[in-house]
Amino acid sequence: MRLIKALPLITLLFTHQAKAENSLSAWMLDYIDSINVEIDDKITDGCWTNLNEVREYAEDKLRLNRLKVDNFDGEYTLEIQGFGQRTLRCNAYVSIKLKSTGNNADGIASDALILLTRQSFIYSEAKLNSKIIGFVQDFFNEFK
Repeated sequence: MRLIKALPLITLLFTHQAKAENSLSAWMLDYIDSINVEIDDKITDGCWTNLNEVREYAEDKLRLNRLKVDNFDGEYTLEIQGFGQRTLRCNAYVSIKLKSTGNNADGIASDALILLTRQSFIYSEAKLNSKIIGFVQDFFNEFK
């Protein structure tokens, strides 16, 4: 059922892509009823410590776009993911994915469709906190 609801969004995504290759507008969010924010922290050595701040920032931005933020069972998921560690400095690969969620034909939870993804490699002499917040801010600036 959720995949069927995502089909109009997929169609619009491809039609709008021709108009604005590098920017998005709020039209995409008009087709999403509820969304869950997930943080996947695989950055070690204390390089990322403001996970709650990042989640709250993302949730606030989604609410400003009139979306219902549902902590566990959103129709869509905004996943913020980081993989990294400290070598000479903290470095990480970070990504944000806007994806529909649902069950496959066997009833097993799966990512039915990734609608939008952004990724970056970041580094800092100390913690990555401000760089990750900046990355998330840049993502939401695309919806203006």
